[in-house]
Amino acid sequence: MVISYCGAFYFSLYLLVALLTSSSDAIDFTCPSKNITGGGGVFPPDQLTLAQFPSNYRCSIGFEIQDGFLVQLNIESNVTDLTQDSLIVVDALSKLRIYSEGVSYFVAPAKTASVVLQSQSGTAQFWFRYNYVYARYNEQVKYATGVPFSLYFVLNKYYTVSSPNNESIVINTALIGGNDDIQTVNIYVYDGPDILSKYVGTLYEFVNMGAIGKSTGNSLTFLNMYGNVVNSYGLANEYSAISRFNSYNFNIFSDKSPIVGSFTNLVGNVNAFTFFCPYCDNKAYVTKLTFVGDTSGETEVQFNPLTPSNPLNTSLTYKSSDSLNQYWPQLIPGNLFTLTTTALQFLIRIDADKDAQADWLKPFSGRKGVIFSQSLWSVGSSPAFDYKFESPDDPMTFNFNLQSVIITQPNEQINVEIGSPGANPFNTVFNKTVSNPGVRVANGTFMEATFNATSSQSSAIVTFEMMNANGIPPTSTTTETAVETTTKLTRGVLDGLVVICCTAVVLRFSN
Repeated sequence: MVISYCGAFYFSLYLLVALLTSSSDAIDFTCPSKNITGGGGVFPPDQLTLAQFPSNYRCSIGFEIQDGFLVQLNIESNVTDLTQDSLIVVDALSKLRIYSEGVSYFVAPAKTASVVLQSQSGTAQFWFRYNYVYARYNEQVKYATGVPFSLYFVLNKYYTVSSPNNESIVINTALIGGNDDIQTVNIYVYDGPDILSKYVGTLYEFVNMGAIGKSTGNSLTFLNMYGNVVNSYGLANEYSAISRFNSYNFNIFSDKSPIVGSFTNLVGNVNAFTFFCPYCDNKAYVTKLTFVGDTSGETEVQFNPLTPSNPLNTSLTYKSSDSLNQYWPQLIPGNLFTLTTTALQFLIRIDADKDAQADWLKPFSGRKGVIFSQSLWSVGSSPAFDYKFESPDDPMTFNFNLQSVIITQPNEQINVEIGSPGANPFNTVFNKTVSNPGVRVANGTFMEATFNATSSQSSAIVTFEMMNANGIPPTSTTTETAVETTTKLTRGVLDGLVVICCTAVVLRFSN
């Protein structure tokens, strides 16, 4: 009985080896003579796993891909080092991807692709599956220029950003922390209003190409067929809005990851930077700004609401001749704003955490600043505000001016109160539109500015200065430590930038 079982075992093993040998010999390695135009299949035909290809073998398998379609390729390869064996995928833009070992997945966009198999050694193993899919049936999500959007694109959707002004657009991307997100290589870009448009490359390539990448029409469309998580944000602007700058840059920050940077080696006369904080509740704080390098000539930095595509007519301007340490922190009541500068080098820090918020309300001798209605920096926000600057231990001399107060509804008013506990406060109240009525001065341990407006047409701007009430002049011991950041430059044509400078802080606004 033992001999019989052993004989059966070896006989079964012999049959298995014979079947495997017979199966290997029967593999069809014939290279297709025509391009594949649809459907799905595998190569080699009828194989479900790696197959060892013969020596001196070369085959190029072409795919014709209609607009709106993609070809999904599941690839397996096993190539010995130091051989000339390879599996290469060539996409519609003639870009090559080489696969040598392991399992891979690639989605080929319209209109052509090819898989090139080369086996010189006779030991190379290849296999791939292909499948045509029609992505045009996916749901479309639409965005407008000037509005940042998350690049966390999901499967079964495609995303289109368009210019309402029917202009060519430019896309920039940014990641919290300032680094490039290489995952954007998995987002495809189509030059037009949907994925029937021409494929022009991956988002990473489109943003980082040497020349400025812009749409030929008024739209760009994006598709992520890989389903990977992309944590970046995108921002599209009209080309005409940013081409007047010598460089344009998009930056993301958060309460845990502030902007701390040295922007150097800028080019030309005007450079621009848009900053966006997705989770900042429409508040950010400039806590440091320093001009560096040659400051013998007058240069400046200007902050404007929103983006170059949809700016509001409000601004803050600081000049290199100013004593800038007296201004920080300065509240910017918006989470999206653009800095333009004529300086070739500057240091900056922008925070959004609770410490910066607390520091904003702390007086110190020599301090200067501006209070804005949030509606002047963020569309749809409330014009009302209530800020109390309090120094309980050191009385201050508070100077303030109502730079602009626009009141459009009954019962709206602005009130600036200066006082100390137990004493009658000094109050200034206006319930009508007023502009620069004159500087008010009073001593106290606090200054509170309150504006109760509800109308979107109402707004207020208050400038202030603070000094020690004992007359001792302020001292400055601030030291700046710079952290280098990488700046992506998109060069355009300079159209010019006109800035009206009246005081150290220049305010521009409209009704």
